[in-house]
Amino acid sequence: MPTYTQNLGLRKIDTSTDLDLTVNVDTDFNANWDELDMKVPVKSTADTTYYVSVEGDDTNDGLSAGTPFKTITKAVSMIPQVCNHLYTINLADGTYSEDVTITGVVGGGTIDITGNITTPDSVVINSIMVKHCVPILGIYGIKGISTDKPCFYAVRCKHVIFSACKVTATSATSSGVMMDATDGRIVGCTLSNRKYGIQVGYCANVYCSNNTGEGNSYAMHAHEGGQIRFTGTIPGMGLLSISAGAINNVFPGATEQNITLYVSTTGNDTNDGLTSETALRNIQTAINRIPQMVNHQVKINVAAGTYSESIGINGFIGKGSILLVGGTSVSDNYVVNSVDVFNCVLDVTVRGLKAISTTHDGFSAYGSSAVTFDACRCNNATTSFSAVIYNKSKGTVSGCDLSNRQAGLFIQRHSIVFSTTNTGTGNATGLYAAEASTIGKFSTQPTGTTAESTGGGGVIR
Repeated sequence: MPTYTQNLGLRKIDTSTDLDLTVNVDTDFNANWDELDMKVPVKSTADTTYYVSVEGDDTNDGLSAGTPFKTITKAVSMIPQVCNHLYTINLADGTYSEDVTITGVVGGGTIDITGNITTPDSVVINSIMVKHCVPILGIYGIKGISTDKPCFYAVRCKHVIFSACKVTATSATSSGVMMDATDGRIVGCTLSNRKYGIQVGYCANVYCSNNTGEGNSYAMHAHEGGQIRFTGTIPGMGLLSISAGAINNVFPGATEQNITLYVSTTGNDTNDGLTSETALRNIQTAINRIPQMVNHQVKINVAAGTYSESIGINGFIGKGSILLVGGTSVSDNYVVNSVDVFNCVLDVTVRGLKAISTTHDGFSAYGSSAVTFDACRCNNATTSFSAVIYNKSKGTVSGCDLSNRQAGLFIQRHSIVFSTTNTGTGNATGLYAAEASTIGKFSTQPTGTTAESTGGGGVIR
């Protein structure tokens, strides 16, 4: 009687009992060859490009923009398990309600999935997970909207790139981009409103460059041997989280002379920003162009207008100064959402801006050595956030209108602030000093239901 191999189930003839059997070519030989062929992984033979569109059809061949697949999952399924060539998946603008998984691909090739690099909001998915892949894999110009998992996740891969991707969907538990046991790069992404903008763990080694974002609990988190090396901006206001990992800034730049940049609502972020005629469009863009080490005077002139931005001035050091200036007196003409100064060890002055956020403190200084808010206004009503807050910082608040907030000026955690010639009404508390902090006051001060309050060893004098 014939027997069968254990792993592939191939038919074997027993020479002691089956010598008188008539051999069936199809059963005894061809079927075995077919079984072997099916067990060998499919291998790529040439560079291939697939196209995907929400108007497509998964019964198409996907090989042209005129015959696209409908789903990204279908295009991914066409990638051979052994990829030794370039496989490109081009995504047309649209919303793809998919959680895409790419798993178990080996070989020396490259896999690129490209959406809209210029406008990632135009190509929307739930999430992409890449796991156990050997080829270099790039994800470009895609927006992820999942709130119950990381929008972009790579685990146990050789090298993965996330570039020009975007996450803004709010999640208090998930990351924007998460990489475990994977080497790779995260470049030019906007990652907002997550627990971690970027999370790297389990011996992953990731290079990050010029990523932005706001509203994250932490900009970056390195844990369990994960290492992040970064240059340029980070997705958040400078808060980093490390648990048995490492986060290092690589090659901080330094100023070589005084710098003046211009910002206008009629500007363009592709301009050089060096004159009022070639102004930038966004204040944050101007800040992002400042080298990390400031040894000269850097001034950003903001033209009158409304800028729908939450401004972050993060991690600057040096013997110079940064001046962000709108008007020269309190007004409603230079409007931003909020301004946060984080971890700066140099003089930073913010002058003549109005902050309108009611879901965030208007003007904030965290872990900074010398921050001045001058001629600023914050008077949009909220009982949950202060007009100006200092945390582990020193500085001056002068000539400001601080009204209709939880506190006009709130300082904590051994901050020291000089408050002079400020006004304001309608606050719950005018001045509040907590946790061994000191407010030194001169001339007029913002008022409130409670004029002054202290706690935890705070002093107002």
